[in-house]
Amino acid sequence: MSHLTSTFLERARAKPYQTASWCVFLVAAYLCLVNLNYAALWHDEAVVAFLGNNLLEQGDIVGWDGRNLVAGPNGRALNEELRDVAPPLQYVLTAAGFAVFGFNETGARIVHALAGILALGGFYLILRQHLSDSPRLTFFIFLFAAWSAQLLLWFRQARYYSMTVLTMMAGLYLYERYWQTRRPIYLAALTLVATLAFFNHYAVGAATMLSLATMHLLFRARETSRRE
Repeated sequence: MSHLTSTFLERARAKPYQTASWCVFLVAAYLCLVNLNYAALWHDEAVVAFLGNNLLEQGDIVGWDGRNLVAGPNGRALNEELRDVAPPLQYVLTAAGFAVFGFNETGARIVHALAGILALGGFYLILRQHLSDSPRLTFFIFLFAAWSAQLLLWFRQARYYSMTVLTMMAGLYLYERYWQTRRPIYLAALTLVATLAFFNHYAVGAATMLSLATMHLLFRARETSRRE
């Protein structure tokens, strides 16, 4: 135990801002997960929870459970088979939470909160990519983002918000990793992230990938081979 403590202290003295960033991350992760059942689900969360529970019980994302019908304004949220027309990922994640924690506020929000924690980790990795020679600046940027009350509250909701941030962070990180290593596996992973982003929210996912493509055309197109 003393050896581990001394090793940690040596590492903290050698890289104080990196250690401080890890502490910031752990506090943010705790705030994402603590008391997820403190407040009842608000309107949009309740819709996601209802459809997620139907997916878990019926195997499909339908707005009818035999007693209740959730169809949106004028029934526009459902097709002729009463299947929801919105992107399915938020319902899948919510159903996964219900499968483990039961049909309650914690079950509805837990997987989304975990995605938010991963998004913060991805943001830190991006800062390390671009500001590797400025650890103090990296720390303060990460601190302001990770301890943003508004961002943490978004992550704690059973909605598409946390996955939106996660796919944005993962997409940019994988894109930069490819240009650093030129390993095709990062392009394959980026394709998977793009698919998740699209099925998380059609418009936001498309905008994210178009933004990445625009950035590539502006800054890296000339360095790209035909094969790439």
